This record gives sequence, structure tokens and C-alpha cells, in this order.
Amino acid sequence: IWRFLCYFKAHPLIRNAKNRRKEFESFQEVFNSYRSKEVFSRIPDNQLDQYINSIFKKDGDKLLLYKNCHPSWEETMYLTAGIKDFDIWGNLHRLETPTLIIIPEINPVLRYYASKKISRNNFIKIKILKNSTHLFPLEKPVDTSEMILNFLSQ
Repeated sequence: IWRFLCYFKAHPLIRNAKNRRKEFESFQEVFNSYRSKEVFSRIPDNQLDQYINSIFKKDGDKLLLYKNCHPSWEETMYLTAGIKDFDIWGNLHRLETPTLIIIPEINPVLRYYASKKISRNNFIKIKILKNSTHLFPLEKPVDTSEMILNFLSQ
């Protein structure tokens, strides 16, 4: 069903991406808008500041999203991922490269039952990052880095 929805661009994330706001009057307006969204609610202020500064550019008296963060790019990403993800996840059992998959504890993209299936492959290690969401690298950059460095040092 997801392939079907993505093929016809009916996936809800694609619709949301198309409607995402691309222009703001000020940095504070962007910050307030992003801060009010659940997905950004756990990110520390300084991390959210850095994130916003990395995806917006000043254009006269407006702040505009950079092209690589533009809703049209996001729409393409969801469309492609929605179709190709099934091939990736369906072939993980063949993976023979040591791989770390970090799963946020709250609202994970990779569900628990899927992680149990994937963890049958001895090359894949799955770690759950406590008290984090989908944006865990921004929410917990030190913890994320430590998990990755510990994995690489093994």
C-alpha cells in the first residue's frame, strides 16, 4: 500500500512537504514556528538555532529555505524512499558489513518488531537511544556520537 501511495504521491508526508512554508520574515519567526512543532520540541535552543541557520538564507528582507531543504526536494525524498525502502529493508538479511542502527526510543521510524527481525543478522547491531525521537542527532548529539564511536572502536 505504501508503494501505491508514494507512486501516486498520496503519501501524507509528501502532501505535508508540498505545503511546508518556504519563506519567513525573520529568524525569530522561523524559530517560533519550528519550536511549536512536536518534531522540534526536544531539540535544545542552540541546536535548533544552528539547524535553522544551516537551512535558511537571507534574501533581501526575507529568509528563504536553501534549495537542498526545499519542500520539492523533501517531496522527492519521501517519494523515492517510500518506493525503495521496501527493497532495502527486505535485503538487510544479506548485509555482511558491520552496521549500527540507532533507534530513537520515542516515535521510532523503525518499529520494534522490525528491529527484532533485522537483529537476527549478526553484522547488524541495534541500539536504542533513550528519551529521543526521530531527530535524535540534533536532540542528543553527544550521546549519538558516543554510540557511533563506541561501535567503530569495536
